[in-house]
Amino acid sequence: MIQEGVLRAIARLGAEALEIEKRTDIGKKEGYLSNPTTALAYFLRRLFYRGRADWLSDIYAEAAIHEVANFVEQNGWEALVSIEQDHDPIGLLKTSPRGYTFPRADIKMVCDSLRLVARLSEHNVVLHTKQCIETRETARLYEEIVRIRYVKDKLACLFLRDTASLFDLFETIDRDEIRYFLPVDTWVRQLCKRFGLVGDVSDNNSFKDAMIRTCGGVAPPASPIYFDHGLWVLSQMTYTVRNLELVRNNLESLRAIRDSRILETGS
Repeated sequence: MIQEGVLRAIARLGAEALEIEKRTDIGKKEGYLSNPTTALAYFLRRLFYRGRADWLSDIYAEAAIHEVANFVEQNGWEALVSIEQDHDPIGLLKTSPRGYTFPRADIKMVCDSLRLVARLSEHNVVLHTKQCIETRETARLYEEIVRIRYVKDKLACLFLRDTASLFDLFETIDRDEIRYFLPVDTWVRQLCKRFGLVGDVSDNNSFKDAMIRTCGGVAPPASPIYFDHGLWVLSQMTYTVRNLELVRNNLESLRAIRDSRILETGS
């Protein structure tokens, strides 16, 4: 079982990382609450992070956000309420962001997201999410988000956690709903097993239950939200350290690759 000192160190790492990560958006909070299109962009950016390099997800997300903003400006939110399930009203298939073909799966995800947001009374997904967290209705909202095609538990929890972090709502989260703020990916699973929190399990809820139980087993309790994110940050730091060692041990090879200019854009 993980030692208490290690557990608290990981939670502190996660807490500090979340504080740093929200700096990009902290000056935009009021805009997210007052501008439905800006709020939608915040939502979509998180839903695009699925199973590929972040830089490529960013390319697709920004292209979608641009096209959606233009569509809403020209047609209004009401035009999105009744869009057909597999239709492409935004015209994303016609786009070619930086030469990449827009994935059909992402188009379905965007369409479902737009239908969800268009049905909200004020069409503002961030405002709606903040209100749901404050009134302890996160479970219902979570179920609405995971009904979006290609959006599963990890991405729904990522959006909910980041929104709660941005608006300093962690203290208002009920213990019964805390699982909706714990994104679990491959890295978190691996470290949970390495630290002995779980045995031979594979479903996300088992990992979440283990983190909640472990953090609640120390006095005073540690935050499962911070611990969960701390595990992810720790995994990325470990990966970076390994990469630095790889670079140090292969400087000559890397210089040869650099000199070949093969990695330059357009080569």
